[in-house]
Amino acid sequence: MDKKCVIAIDLDGTLAYWDEHLEDNNQYWKIGEPIMPMINLAKEHIKNGDKVIVFTARISNDNLSYMEMARLKKEIIDWCYYYIGEYLEVTNIKTRDINLFYDDKAIHVEKNTGRIIGDKL
Repeated sequence: MDKKCVIAIDLDGTLAYWDEHLEDNNQYWKIGEPIMPMINLAKEHIKNGDKVIVFTARISNDNLSYMEMARLKKEIIDWCYYYIGEYLEVTNIKTRDINLFYDDKAIHVEKNTGRIIGDKL
């Protein structure tokens, strides 16, 4: 990519290893081990001048208080700094400025056609 972009990378299962048992046991504070190919990809985007943000549904949990949510967001930001070397923005909101989205659950759909591109589940 030549132009500088906003890159969203999903946290659980894409940037960090996700174990469903963490969710079952309400261990929202635990962030899995880094998935190094994605960590390296994030670093490459940053090196190229792109803005990388972390996208996660974790911070939309209705069972957490505002303070718990803030603590969780800080844990994610600190995790990013430790493994990526940058304090990254963390969000659960998809916005129009996102140019590229890496996610373990997404399927690529061709814009304005509904045609599925690539693998299907």
